Amino acid sequence: MMFDRAKFDAHFFKGNLLFHYTTTQVALEHILFENRLRISPRKNSRDPIENSNHQYSFGTWGSGEKKPLSMDVRRNSEIILSSHIKKAKQLSFCKNGDYETYANYSLRPLDYFGCFKPRMWEQYGDNYSGVCLVFDREKLELNKSHISGNIKYVGYNILDLNEYNIDLDRIIEIGEEKFIEESKSKVTKNLFNKHLDYSGENEFRIMSFCDNQYDYIKEIKKSLFGILISNLATEYAQQTLKKICEDLSIPLVCIDWSTSGIYLYER
Repeated sequence: MMFDRAKFDAHFFKGNLLFHYTTTQVALEHILFENRLRISPRKNSRDPIENSNHQYSFGTWGSGEKKPLSMDVRRNSEIILSSHIKKAKQLSFCKNGDYETYANYSLRPLDYFGCFKPRMWEQYGDNYSGVCLVFDREKLELNKSHISGNIKYVGYNILDLNEYNIDLDRIIEIGEEKFIEESKSKVTKNLFNKHLDYSGENEFRIMSFCDNQYDYIKEIKKSLFGILISNLATEYAQQTLKKICEDLSIPLVCIDWSTSGIYLYER
């Protein structure tokens, strides 16, 4: 039956919701069955700017009369920071639009919602036959190895060399331990940049730098807020997800794609 738009808005119009597109197979066999989301190596990203190694230039620019660093200290710092970059893992979500802009609307345009992005359904939602999992960001169980934040969309000029210089003179000024933490912070900040052509994704990213190949957000059913599925998904997937949603007391919304846009149905 048709899904009441007012009911949809009342449930999904929140500023803290995160939308994750995936295939029905991954959703059923891994995410929902294992009750966890996987944070994968950054090198697995489809974006060649992201999956290539970030090259940082380590140097002692303008050191003047400062005491020169020993080769051991320099090399140790380079190894630690290079390892930090290589360990980077990430998990991406879409967000809703600007909450304040539409706060007083009785019905928000469908383009506001992070679950109706055609390019995301095509690229990550198994060419429109997958699912979009909706999470309450505040209920996701992140641990100390997780760093999260909004993506900053920038032009190619962000790749200017100055963004990727690591000044080893700072070790002399603040000590090696503080220098490492400061440099890690700079490296991590750069990993939240993405080319502005992707700005329509309105991405929120969770990153991890744990030593394992993968990291996980566990007990995700506690934060699961709803599921959207395409009418192009198999009947088996729709019926299986319906049972899961009933057990969790969350809505399952079916999207019917047409030449005039989309229609929503409640499964």
